Amino acid sequence: MADQKNGKSSNLSRRELILGAGSAGLLLRSSRLRAESVAKKNSQQGSTVVFTHTTVVNPDAVHKNVALAVEGSEIVAIGPTERVLEMYPRAEIYDGRDKALLPGLINCHAHMGAVIARGFNEDFGFPNTANLAVSPNSLLEGEEDILMVKIAALEAIKTGTTTIVENTGNIHRDAAALASTGLRCVFAESVRDAENVRGPMTPEAFSQSEPPRFSARLRDEGMQRIHDLFSAWHGAEQGRISVFPAAGLTETSSPELLRSVRDFAEEHDVGYTIHLNQSRAEFEFMVKYHGVRPTHYLYQH
Repeated sequence: MADQKNGKSSNLSRRELILGAGSAGLLLRSSRLRAESVAKKNSQQGSTVVFTHTTVVNPDAVHKNVALAVEGSEIVAIGPTERVLEMYPRAEIYDGRDKALLPGLINCHAHMGAVIARGFNEDFGFPNTANLAVSPNSLLEGEEDILMVKIAALEAIKTGTTTIVENTGNIHRDAAALASTGLRCVFAESVRDAENVRGPMTPEAFSQSEPPRFSARLRDEGMQRIHDLFSAWHGAEQGRISVFPAAGLTETSSPELLRSVRDFAEEHDVGYTIHLNQSRAEFEFMVKYHGVRPTHYLYQH
């Protein structure tokens, strides 16, 4: 982008783009174009960023050739470019011509470390039918799994994603790396308590299956991981990090685990999540051993 104040080229960082784009939809509450400003001291204006002559997109309207001012983590003005520039004469300016600011995308179910296996399920179906002797993830050593997480985070930012829900187990290993990316993160710590069901259920596994056996030890260990992650990270990075409890799969979750996850979520006023209806084999497994479909199993418990 061009820096109109200094008359020279200036590159807009990913972090600044996320800041402007991710917040835009939250404060565009009027269906008509209007400017909203907050009185600031002149000494504070040096930290203000103004995107000029740009397009601002919100869920119900598109506003063309306007300016948007950001101060810290807050949008402080939206309106005609000339007016906004008068309000913030010392702001850092980026020319927004032929560009747009819009609310950031939300990836509501992510496995960031699985970036190494991209195309694997797309090419071989899910549950995967390739039957490889060696899985891609097993090739990672040392901190290479953290590298995969960082690559996935960079790709998310590149595509305009500003929030991810990371749904996996032992998130504490990658939590610091994810938090450092600037993304808004929900850490959904996934737990299971079935001893003899691995999941996700495949036709082959279903044909050799037996009634699930559930372990109180596995359940307690999993819930402790959720408690520990919540204590360490919920509300961190000025509220940018949240922690949800998550049961892994319907076929690997006992009624007791589902209730424990729900009780934790209600106690702490957070959401919770689970993998559901991923395959025909899962459906048949749940009907055979629990007498109900996967969704009804969750409804029961």
